[in-house]
Amino acid sequence: MALLKAPGFSDEESFVLCDAATKGFPILHASLGFQKLYGFSQEECTDSSCGMLVGADGILKDPLAIAAAERMTGKSLGGLAAGFAVMHDVMVEYVDDVVRNRDTDFPAVLAVNRKSTGQLFTCQMGLLRKHHPELGWSYMVGLQQDVSSQIPVPELLKAAAQGAEEYKALCSSQARRSKLAERLQTKEAESHFHGIMRDAWRSVLSRQMSETNGKKMQKSRSMEEKTIASVSTACSLSSVVAKDKGQDQFSPNDFQRSATCPDACPPWPWRVS
Repeated sequence: MALLKAPGFSDEESFVLCDAATKGFPILHASLGFQKLYGFSQEECTDSSCGMLVGADGILKDPLAIAAAERMTGKSLGGLAAGFAVMHDVMVEYVDDVVRNRDTDFPAVLAVNRKSTGQLFTCQMGLLRKHHPELGWSYMVGLQQDVSSQIPVPELLKAAAQGAEEYKALCSSQARRSKLAERLQTKEAESHFHGIMRDAWRSVLSRQMSETNGKKMQKSRSMEEKTIASVSTACSLSSVVAKDKGQDQFSPNDFQRSATCPDACPPWPWRVS
């Protein structure tokens, strides 16, 4: 996909565009900025959920990320579990509010994210649901920013471990200092997102059509092979029938020869002396 650029906004920003109609909001496009920030390629990002790729779900399944969290906080995974659980629940609530166009407690949320190397950092993420004016489809936009220098990972985990209210208060205070959410709503950003999604959907539809046509061709080949096999079988049967018709009918004399000639058939048990 060609790199699209809009005045004041480009693919150098870290963001993902996700399918709003599919459970888990799988990623359809990861910007160059996102790939540089997290270290994942476009192929690794596509069809993955953000939570599993870089969020708490992915962290808790990554030994390197777990080791990094324990090293940064001086706590074991068991001691960190409560904080990650609170972050997960608040994130789910935040996403649900955005999807349903409800007012959120804060315009951007904080979360501990992981890079492909297992390194952790504090990410501030703004989320917005967009409606494509031409295609009529909705999609999700997530814009990320590394704010570890302002709120280190241990500080964020400590706030989360103290409960949802403490964690939300920290998210709100950071959101007021940052203009991240406002960046999502500029005309330049919207134009950029719509252009990428138009190309992304065309690519998805093209792939689906290719897969459908491939299945049809495979089915057609299968039917053709079955037809050829049927014709081949019919030809074989015809030759056998023709051969049988060319032979004399079985007669009692043939039976007598077989029964009386030792070489014609093996002896029956009662004929063995």
